[in-house]
Amino acid sequence: MDWSNVTHKKHHEIMLKYAYMGRIVFIIQMVGSYITIIPLIFGNLPNISLVINEENNTDIMYRNILVGPNCWVSPFMSTTIYLLYYSLLTADIIILCAAYNGGDVYIFGIAMHLCGQFQLL
Repeated sequence: MDWSNVTHKKHHEIMLKYAYMGRIVFIIQMVGSYITIIPLIFGNLPNISLVINEENNTDIMYRNILVGPNCWVSPFMSTTIYLLYYSLLTADIIILCAAYNGGDVYIFGIAMHLCGQFQLL
């Protein structure tokens, strides 16, 4: 049976029960994952600082990024390119969070649909 072919109220209630469980798992997993990445994004806001090396009297440009070591950011990169790179990393983390969790929740939703179908049998 599928949603369009349901004629019995009991069958409709069984399918709604499993759809509700799938929706709750989706909301919990997506909210939990976004709560995890929000401190990562706002805890590492773009920061450009100049550190003076007193041994040989040189300036060292220090820039942070969201993930990975800070030495991966070139000190010779312009500020505009750095901010663009930082914003692309931020968008990448948000998209990856949605993609990985969305795929997992999609498979869980299919499993819930199958559980409802087996219970109807």
